[in-house]
Amino acid sequence: MEERLKVLRENNIIDQDVHDYCLNVYEGIIKREGLDSSAAEVLLTHLAMATQRIRNDDVVNAMDDFILDEIKMFADFERVQVLTTEILTDGVVEFPDSEMQFIWLHLSNVLRENGGDN
Repeated sequence: MEERLKVLRENNIIDQDVHDYCLNVYEGIIKREGLDSSAAEVLLTHLAMATQRIRNDDVVNAMDDFILDEIKMFADFERVQVLTTEILTDGVVEFPDSEMQFIWLHLSNVLRENGGDN
């Protein structure tokens, strides 16, 4: 994961603050929770890109209600919300709801890949 963030930084896709923030999320939350996986790499790549996008005043539209409802029905959705809050608490930007929904999506996939309920 460190290498992926380094590549994003070296190619000026993300700035140093975003790089450091995402690396801290990886070291402080993903590894601690035992969630290091390919889905976690996708989550952290999305987190880096979304954070930079927000810094650049470019926010995605809200997720389709059908998909959002599916995410909210995930058995571990409460844990998704807790982890999302923890991830975003020390962020370098404030995440709007539309971006947070995509964090939920990726975190749900991380938990599924690591043995979470469907």
